[in-house]
Amino acid sequence: MNIAYLLLIHNTPHHTARIIDKLDSGRARFFIHLDAKSDAAAYAGLQREHVQFTARRHDVRWGEISQVDAILELISSAVQAGPFDRYVLISGSDYPLFGAEQIEGFFADNAHIEFINSVPLGSPSKPMSRITTYCPSAADPLPRKLFMKLWWKLGLKVPPRHIAGLFGKLVPHGGSTWWALTHAACTVILDFHRRRPEIYRFLVNSYCPDETYFQTILSNSDLKGRIRRNLTYTYWVEGRANPEIMTAEIYQRLKAGGFIDDSRLYGAGPVLFARKFREGEETLLHTIDQSGALTSASAA
Repeated sequence: MNIAYLLLIHNTPHHTARIIDKLDSGRARFFIHLDAKSDAAAYAGLQREHVQFTARRHDVRWGEISQVDAILELISSAVQAGPFDRYVLISGSDYPLFGAEQIEGFFADNAHIEFINSVPLGSPSKPMSRITTYCPSAADPLPRKLFMKLWWKLGLKVPPRHIAGLFGKLVPHGGSTWWALTHAACTVILDFHRRRPEIYRFLVNSYCPDETYFQTILSNSDLKGRIRRNLTYTYWVEGRANPEIMTAEIYQRLKAGGFIDDSRLYGAGPVLFARKFREGEETLLHTIDQSGALTSASAA
């Protein structure tokens, strides 16, 4: 089982090094997209035999198409260097709950499953307005930026965008950024991106397109029957806009539940990774390393 780990990082050089150390079985490869705003010198310590930085670095803005661009950069780099059995997208704020051998064993046992959160848009937490409401983007050309600035200054509202003619039979889906996909799924994504550039262009002005673009592609492909919920645990408090930082208490609750995450939106399933972690959480990470070594990822 050879795995390509795709890492989106911008501010956690030491934590990222620890992620790589834990996941490096000798068979894994690590592909890193470092945000263009980050100081590359701070990440010089990540230069290793099995680590490859993407040649192109994007200025990643939260909730914008630049996040999709960075992920596509990672997929393309890994597919060109591969093929790999599994492509796992994580961030520099994630951490594996199990060791490399356990995780590789889990993927060997689930070789044909596409682990990605994906539901049709239209639910209260994933409304269709995520793509029909116009959202400004740093990627917009200057004339459009100036026009929209004047439009809003005049107090005018932007009418909802219609998708029927553009999307046709494609059913828009949404989910979470983080996933673990097969080589087949990654080639489907790259092929769709080449064939249907109009969908990408439409989502430039949408909310969090990294949570809709890949989901829409795969959920409208021949692989849709292989989709299961993702493998990354995130702890949310209802009513808050951002996920909670992982603590020892949250981790112990997850462990007591057998490392199963039960989401009202995506259903229940095992998790192999968790987020979000701050730089320097050594005591908590040591606890996770000790506990995970005694637990089977497949059993989770």
